[in-house]
Amino acid sequence: MRGDSRDQIMARLRRAGRHSAAEAEQKLVALGGSPAPGAANGDLARELVLNIRRNQGTVDAVEDKAAAVGAIATYLRQHFRTQRLVAGADPRLAALPWRNERLLPRFGAAEDGDPVALSYAVMGVAETGSILLYSGREDPAANRLLPEAHLVLVDTTDIVAGLGNACARMETDFAGAGRPRGIAMSSGPSSTADIEFTLVQGAHGPRQWHVILVGKGAGKALQ
Repeated sequence: MRGDSRDQIMARLRRAGRHSAAEAEQKLVALGGSPAPGAANGDLARELVLNIRRNQGTVDAVEDKAAAVGAIATYLRQHFRTQRLVAGADPRLAALPWRNERLLPRFGAAEDGDPVALSYAVMGVAETGSILLYSGREDPAANRLLPEAHLVLVDTTDIVAGLGNACARMETDFAGAGRPRGIAMSSGPSSTADIEFTLVQGAHGPRQWHVILVGKGAGKALQ
């Protein structure tokens, strides 16, 4: 690049950078927000289920927490023939009626050899079929990376329409409780097609990703 051309480009960049923060904010406001995503028949739970399935995940729906434990037990027995799983130190998980199904959860971070981990989602995003989680003691990052299967509970009241809604909700959460150690958005089982364009699941995370919706009338989302 010739020197005079480079000088011209740098001069333009310097001029562009002279806007104040207030001016920049005004320009952002003038751009407006992105259009709100639409859900099928206005049903966010059904839209979430549809997109989870498109993302190669599996999904179940139950009416309450006791039924959620039953769904977890059924999944563990059908796929792993076990009563054991690992879960983060989330008070919502600790309060589940585990004894009803004689399950044996261990609360903490997953270790090598743990086949199944359970998380409680902060929210579900209907537009993308994603589950949003905050990393920390309540949901260690290892729990969604090491086990073969990752199970996630999500309350139907915590389903939002799109990513913009999720960001707005996060801003509210952070204003009250501060920022978490990390933010994770899961949108299906781990997969890659880097080698010869052949899709392989479980390359760098769980092979199985199972979401359980919890809430009154949640079963209608599966129809």
